[in-house]
Amino acid sequence: MELSRETVRSSLKEFPLFPRLPFEIRHLIWREALPGPRLVELLYDEDIGACISRSPLPICLWICSESRKEAKLFYRLMFATDRAEASIYLDPRIDEVYLGVGNFHPAPRSVLDLFLALDPKDIGQIENLAMD
Repeated sequence: MELSRETVRSSLKEFPLFPRLPFEIRHLIWREALPGPRLVELLYDEDIGACISRSPLPICLWICSESRKEAKLFYRLMFATDRAEASIYLDPRIDEVYLGVGNFHPAPRSVLDLFLALDPKDIGQIENLAMD
């Protein structure tokens, strides 16, 4: 039996037997679906007092509770401020945080001012940092 391209394409969108796979195999699949190192641009808006990012979230955080549980073994919410809760998911071991002086509003007078806006615990966890 020959399958059309459309049949193959639609069959790749769903796998109804996935929940029946052993947990160990599903676990490996979710881990392989994690994006690997990302460049996470960090922005700070003084008007709302929050750190924000335009970088896309790892998709595993949104697929289902099982994938989210696996993703949260690596990704954690970071960059809370005194005015806002943490809202940026980051894997501090492999993600690179990009801090551009122009990404902060109003622009800080120095790199020190930029760091003072961030939680010291979060800064201490970052292993890869890019700045300009």
